[in-house]
Amino acid sequence: MTGWLFLVLNLCVSILIILVLCLKVRVEYPSFTIYIIAAWTFLFLFRPLRDIILDADGRDLVFVQMRNIRFSVSLVSLFSLQCAIFSRIDHPPGFEFMMNSILGFAIVILIFALAVSMFFRKECL
Repeated sequence: MTGWLFLVLNLCVSILIILVLCLKVRVEYPSFTIYIIAAWTFLFLFRPLRDIILDADGRDLVFVQMRNIRFSVSLVSLFSLQCAIFSRIDHPPGFEFMMNSILGFAIVILIFALAVSMFFRKECL
């Protein structure tokens, strides 16, 4: 069931990224808010990565599902952080679109990989 929910999440994130890229949505946050978002994002990005490294066998399915959920939330937060930072800095034309496209594509691929891994994990355990 978690794998199917990850596919639905992937669809929603894909639509969000396409809308941000096509509509050129720019949200401006105060500087202190960007620092808080960055701290939260990197904290929640490194915790699941540490868990992936330390939990080599991955026998506890609930732990793996929670780790994957935390990792996908941190990936979406990373995209939000990047969009917020681009609204505050100067950059060459087209650079924001290119970087948001690259990160958005990587996020969609990673969430899809998490969904597929949940399908295979169910088969193996």
